[in-house]
Amino acid sequence: SFSKALVLLLLVIAFTQLVLLLIYNFTGKLVQNNTFIYYNLINQIPVFCVGIVYYLFESATIFKLNWKLNLIGFLSLTILSLLLWNSNWPNIFSILPFLSALSYVFLINLFKNSTSLNFNLLVRVGTVSYSMYIIHFIFLNFSTIASLKLSGYLNKNIILIIMYLLTVTVTFIGAVISEKYI
Repeated sequence: SFSKALVLLLLVIAFTQLVLLLIYNFTGKLVQNNTFIYYNLINQIPVFCVGIVYYLFESATIFKLNWKLNLIGFLSLTILSLLLWNSNWPNIFSILPFLSALSYVFLINLFKNSTSLNFNLLVRVGTVSYSMYIIHFIFLNFSTIASLKLSGYLNKNIILIIMYLLTVTVTFIGAVISEKYI
């Protein structure tokens, strides 16, 4: 059943890439960031499939790697995603959600298998993730404004890291508050 799940994942990814290629061939529209095609289920379904396959493997305790392999997997996939993001490859946004999902699998295992990282915090983020998704744009707008003001003083990569951490933290707090009162 696990080999079937992996085959199904690969077939879904191949199918979605084929559909996106057909969309491009018939309409001339590539998958671009923050567009309808990017957020469409066709482009995002590989992410759900990665989660399903991971759940199957995790529940059967098949996916057990030591912390070094999890760290290498997370960093490798994250760096690959960043390199592709900065590349000129026109189809990057059709594969980036899948790569990010795989990266997250290694990250969650890193948290799970580490005694020094707080796995409960990651679980808590997961429980309010939908609320975070709904309200993050509010805080993202403020961090964009702050980033523009800081751009003359700090390196853009430092600003990115600071604003990312700040946005995620404030969004998490806002999601916890909204969960309690809404």
